[in-house]
Amino acid sequence: MAQQMTDKTNRLALQMSLRTPQAESLRILADILAQIPLSKTPDNAGALAAINAIETPRKLHIKDFGRDFPSLCFSLATGVGKTRLMGAFIAYMYTELGIKNFFIVAPNLTVYNKLITDFTPNTPKYVFKGVPEFAVKRPLITTGDNYKDGLAASRMYDDVAKINIFNISKINRDKDSKGTPQFKRTSEIFGESYFEYLQSLPDLVLLMDEAHRYRATAGMKVINELNPVLGLELTATAKTTGENAKALKNIIYHYSLANAIQDKYVKKPTIIGRSDFNEYKDKYTAEQQEDIKLSDGFKIHEDTKVDLAVYASEHNRPYVKPFLLIIARDTEHADALKAKIDSDDFNGGAYKGKVLVIHSNQKETELDENVALLLEVEKPTNPIEVVIHVNMLAEGWDVNNLYTIIPLKAARTDILVEQSIGRGLRLPYGAHTGVDAIDRLNIVAHDKFNEIVDTAAKEGFSFQQRIIDEDADAGKKVLVAAPSSLRAMIEQAQIAPDNAAAPVVAPTKEQTQMPLTFANAAEKKAALEINDMLEDMGKIVSSADELKSKEMQTRLVDEYIQREKDKGNMFAEQEAQRLVDAGIFKKTTERFVEHTIDVPKVDIYMAFPTKSVEYKRFDLDLTPFNGLKPIRQQIIRRELLDAKAERVGEAEFVDWKGATEKPIINELMNNQAIPYDIVGTLRFFAEQVTSHIRTYAADEMETRKIVFYNDKVIAHDIFEQMRCNIIEPEMQEIVKVSGGCAQFRSTTLAGNVDDGELDYRVQPKALSRIRNIVFVGFEKSLSSKTKFDSDTERQLSVILESEPSIVRWERILSVESAQDIIRIQYYGEDRNQRRYVPDFIVETTNGKYIVETKAEDQMTAKDVTAKRDAAKRWCAEATKYEQSIGGKPWGYVLIPHTEFVADRSWDKLVAYWTVK
Repeated sequence: MAQQMTDKTNRLALQMSLRTPQAESLRILADILAQIPLSKTPDNAGALAAINAIETPRKLHIKDFGRDFPSLCFSLATGVGKTRLMGAFIAYMYTELGIKNFFIVAPNLTVYNKLITDFTPNTPKYVFKGVPEFAVKRPLITTGDNYKDGLAASRMYDDVAKINIFNISKINRDKDSKGTPQFKRTSEIFGESYFEYLQSLPDLVLLMDEAHRYRATAGMKVINELNPVLGLELTATAKTTGENAKALKNIIYHYSLANAIQDKYVKKPTIIGRSDFNEYKDKYTAEQQEDIKLSDGFKIHEDTKVDLAVYASEHNRPYVKPFLLIIARDTEHADALKAKIDSDDFNGGAYKGKVLVIHSNQKETELDENVALLLEVEKPTNPIEVVIHVNMLAEGWDVNNLYTIIPLKAARTDILVEQSIGRGLRLPYGAHTGVDAIDRLNIVAHDKFNEIVDTAAKEGFSFQQRIIDEDADAGKKVLVAAPSSLRAMIEQAQIAPDNAAAPVVAPTKEQTQMPLTFANAAEKKAALEINDMLEDMGKIVSSADELKSKEMQTRLVDEYIQREKDKGNMFAEQEAQRLVDAGIFKKTTERFVEHTIDVPKVDIYMAFPTKSVEYKRFDLDLTPFNGLKPIRQQIIRRELLDAKAERVGEAEFVDWKGATEKPIINELMNNQAIPYDIVGTLRFFAEQVTSHIRTYAADEMETRKIVFYNDKVIAHDIFEQMRCNIIEPEMQEIVKVSGGCAQFRSTTLAGNVDDGELDYRVQPKALSRIRNIVFVGFEKSLSSKTKFDSDTERQLSVILESEPSIVRWERILSVESAQDIIRIQYYGEDRNQRRYVPDFIVETTNGKYIVETKAEDQMTAKDVTAKRDAAKRWCAEATKYEQSIGGKPWGYVLIPHTEFVADRSWDKLVAYWTVK
């Protein structure tokens, strides 16, 4: 039975893509429901004892249900997915147990509206995505707004899941002169109230969202009167509310914020402080301290905007518009902050019209309008960048684009921690990206910095810590467009005057190739569009030259026509033909080929051989096969008219031809985890079992009957023992090589307003700030602008630009940009496979190179040598492929920083530092 429960919960967990804590919670519920009966007259003491006796991983011991009916609390950290888990509970109880009636309670209007949305099909966070039963029979949703009509619908659709969603604060409202709330008033049509209808349901299950909120409310009294058969509570706060908060006694599963942070289900909370702030804070007035927090917080916010934009550009993901939250002392303080920030004097008026205040002193109309803006703050079209609140943001305000919090309200540190990390922990892309700026929530709390770090440690987790030095890393981040060198060339191309031919422009002394020219603006605009299409088409060709083929040129023209038609251009074919006649497709493609490097797709990885898994032959533990008995089948006669049945006698056993162990072998062969080519091993195990059965069976016929009626159980137990005796095959190296046109795309860089752009030939005055600088002025780089991690890399770019034998080169900036260029895997010290992103790709007149620069004292570091060996192997395989098609050999060049002196040549670097 336990195995069957696990299979069913596993299936649902896969269908709904449940996270580990959600799947663990579902398994606990399934195990409990398999053991305790659900009844309108429950035995709470018996149920409590039975539940505590169940042994399921991560299940906790509970002391008391805290209700008049069995009620279990699942405590999951904010951002892990409590609503999704609620959907999984309902899906399991409906599909596996036949329970059809559910009553969901929300603590406030915000959560209530969110639940209605999430239980509505075709919405972004629909909780039943992946559940086939609910795709065929959609659940009937009844709410606190339409329940008067819901009574009729509930009676009409008996075989569907019926889910009621109510706001607890309204259950006991709208009382008539007799003090009876609307919810309990009798319907003249049906002769009973909705309350009475729910109360009469034999399988009503109550689900409570943010369950810690209503332990002693008037609405809860009404819910107790509903007499549900089971209560399921979900919360992120495992204690009651108020000053004398107490731990809940019915927590059956707890997944803390510390767990969620560790498992990367939420953002990493990061506490922001100024170095030695507390030592000097007495020298500042309270207003000055506040201004410092605001200044630092808004700088972080602006930097985050740039980081998110760069990430979206590099990964071709939707842009996430971040916002900043300020916790004000009181309503007067909140209004003063809005006036200050929403003005021309604050950051040059950058936030005018972008500030939202939420507090209880606002007029109802104003508050409703502000709440509407607040609930849509995730949308890129929403103008709000700053939210100021005073204790108005209750549960249910689920956003994933909050990145900076500035608490300006004095509070106990533990409350400050809870308020701060309770907001904005949800991940905008659903999982960690590996980019710190995208994966963290920043909390500015200079004066509370040390206390918060200590408090977090007591709660079992730690904040990331960022210390701001007043003079360090100054300057505001800015987005810098970094078009590919070809795109930049097209953008800078000259256009002929009216009625004149395209001008012929000679290259300047520094330029290595003829500049592009166009006869008119339409040709130039089309060339930019064609360049973008060629960047995409690079994925489907084995070399850049292939783009010039007749087939690919026809495909390019067709794609251009389709794009223009999609824009509503009725003359797309005629315009495309004019561009063909003018040679724009051909000329742009030729230049595109000149501005790329063919990089073979080389995949080298370790994998298990594809042959079938092997199992050891061993002596089975025969204990599970003791005392098996045959089943005595009866012949039953049933009248069709009155369904009366009677037993006629014992049925004769139908024997089979063949060996006694055949049914066991057949069942084992039906197991998809067992390969077809180990029949001999299966017979070896089956014969052990049949021999054992013969020791207690009366005769061979009884042995065959026992095998026949118990074959599934026997096969299952044999397989469980086989799983512990797998022969692990040795991993083999797999090498796959094919042609490839590397995609060097236009991108966006994060620059700094103080550092600006700098010619690559100029050494920065402050080398410590080199990572903030965007370098320009290149002729051979495939990117018009790039960044360097060190001055050594900049010095290498000077050599690459000046060396006549260099055809083209590219600086690879990140794992993301490397994705479409080169794939090299290596094994770290922990034996886990990692991605290696080299610094440069270089093509010369007679070869191609991967180039890496390193500090001299790091040349023999384990990580560096592991990358070196992986790159050397990659180059060997790439060279084999290139030689097969008449291409250029590849080499790996690892250069120490001490080699970069004024007279150093490329040939000398290659001769000395190419890895042999």
